[in-house]
Amino acid sequence: MSPEPYGDKLTIRVYDPGDHDAVVELYHDGHLAGSADPNDTGADIENIISAYLSDEEDGTCFWVAILEGVGIIGTIGVQRASPHAAEMRRLRVDKDRRNRGVGTKLIETGIAFCQEVGYLKVVLDTEPGAAPAIALFRKFGFKLDGTRDAGKLREFYLDLYREPESI
Repeated sequence: MSPEPYGDKLTIRVYDPGDHDAVVELYHDGHLAGSADPNDTGADIENIISAYLSDEEDGTCFWVAILEGVGIIGTIGVQRASPHAAEMRRLRVDKDRRNRGVGTKLIETGIAFCQEVGYLKVVLDTEPGAAPAIALFRKFGFKLDGTRDAGKLREFYLDLYREPESI
């Protein structure tokens, strides 16, 4: 039996510079748990404003999930991959707060943003052993595209110009 969702105690909002330490901690926790490419420098996490929120770049954004009384428990970012495609990055949920709808709300936020911007496709990747994340991606209609880096990462895509099969 899954724990109860957080419901209205969970808020998703755009990143603020005051969130930096909590976001870096979530990033490193995910990295240490093996949920990130070991060659990933994390430069975008060290420079979220320039990587996701600069005035020069439209079509990019970074959000945090805030649990009332706790603080930041999740993150997700969207970056332009090409003129018509976005990449969802940095989906993180605190390991003690998973399976309560946080990842779902973050992905909903990212997809809604991509639709608003007018992207036709969203791509993302994850480790092959990340079964809960893969199940979450499939829930939203993401399809397995293949692997890269000698099979270390599974790539998924979602066509936004089609109706999702089911959510």
